[in-house]
Amino acid sequence: MGVGMTPKERVKTALRHQEPDRVPIGEIIVECEMVEQVLGHESFLRGHFKTDKAYWEGHRDEVVDSLKRDTVELAKKLELDVVPVWLVPSKHQEIKRPKQLAEGVYEDEKGNILQYSDVSKWLITVKDADAEPGLWR
Repeated sequence: MGVGMTPKERVKTALRHQEPDRVPIGEIIVECEMVEQVLGHESFLRGHFKTDKAYWEGHRDEVVDSLKRDTVELAKKLELDVVPVWLVPSKHQEIKRPKQLAEGVYEDEKGNILQYSDVSKWLITVKDADAEPGLWR
């Protein structure tokens, strides 16, 4: 059994079906409120609507910098061995702001109707423009 392994060594050892110094740990999802509490500052990591809105407003690089920095800082503070890395929009991708129809209700360029959920902090598709008639009531 190894002593004082790095997270990378720990995971590689476990993947080889050998015994690391401890079981590698990781979290797939740590929500933004918890991230901010652990780090002690605002973050776009798992920021849902806050992150979407920042993309729409042209802050893509600021969001990506926050995601990179805060993922590493969170992993170190929580002593995680494994962290997910999420894809981000390309620097060359145009991110279109959906049309606001009402407070918390938007329509994207495809005609999907999105509604902000205060519970999940996501924009949720409430009407899919491609759905067959009768599926959304």
